[in-house]
Amino acid sequence: MKVFIMFLALMIVFSASLVYRNDMELYMRMQDSLKRLAEDCAAGGSLATDRDLYASGRLCIDREDAERISSVLIEKAMEKTMFSRGTISQTVRIFDDVKGYDGIEGYGLSAGRPAVAVSLTYSGPDIFRLSFLNKQTVTRTAVYQWEY
Repeated sequence: MKVFIMFLALMIVFSASLVYRNDMELYMRMQDSLKRLAEDCAAGGSLATDRDLYASGRLCIDREDAERISSVLIEKAMEKTMFSRGTISQTVRIFDDVKGYDGIEGYGLSAGRPAVAVSLTYSGPDIFRLSFLNKQTVTRTAVYQWEY
């Protein structure tokens, strides 16, 4: 009987560690995918310049186009199975000659060069299946700054 009880205890511990390892791998892949998506959104958004202001010698990023590019990329990412059960929200901050450079130091960047900062937040059901671990949101931020 003692052997049977030890076998059950070890089976429960090893099963819990296997579930934890699989959930942690999913969490790490989700963070990596969200980071790459944020980088793509920031890079694509920084290329959406205002043509009229650019013709006059000022570099200004068009907010509507930048958010539209991010929305298209997010819609494509939602087709992945890891993101299909939740939602991804975006926050786009633009620093340029027209909108100003207030708060750019918080991202570790220097003022005077346009930049786009994109924060993506995935919200969905609990990622971990173990009852004592709760993680329902994943947030990643990426910044793309013009170098010239």
